Amino acid sequence: YEQMLAIYERWVRGDTLTPELRAEIEAAIGKPLKNEEKRYTVTPEGIAVIPVQGVISKRMGMFSDISGGASTQAMAADFREALDRPDVSGILFDVDSPGGAVDGTMELAQEIYEARGRKPMATFADGLMASAATWIGTAAEEVYLSAETAQAGSIGVVMVHRDYSGYYK
Repeated sequence: YEQMLAIYERWVRGDTLTPELRAEIEAAIGKPLKNEEKRYTVTPEGIAVIPVQGVISKRMGMFSDISGGASTQAMAADFREALDRPDVSGILFDVDSPGGAVDGTMELAQEIYEARGRKPMATFADGLMASAATWIGTAAEEVYLSAETAQAGSIGVVMVHRDYSGYYK
């Protein structure tokens, strides 16, 4: 926990993952960092597979390198590129995510929704597609779950606020 907190504090300060910092973190956690951001792939059949995996945030940097995650900015860039590539005949969003930040999610989902009809688009939920991941995934034309035990849904947050000001008067 203390290692994660120290890494988070560096991320908040805006530190970037330099080779020296990478080596320091790898020494502290006792293993190499292998969670670099995944980019999309294209199958031999011409399907662009865009991963939506891990916690979603607008931007991912050093923290993503350490813990994994998905950037709505990177996914949007990949999506636009796949739409424009003549060798891509369809797009599949490969989702396994608990969701994440709202910032950037609406814009990406809207962009996907507005591109419907340009190329076939589908979402494959492999395990978990919740919150922001559901918002993004359901913007495609079709949604498939990997198994009966896959979980999908749960958009939104509930917060309770109690006003005690009258009570204290």
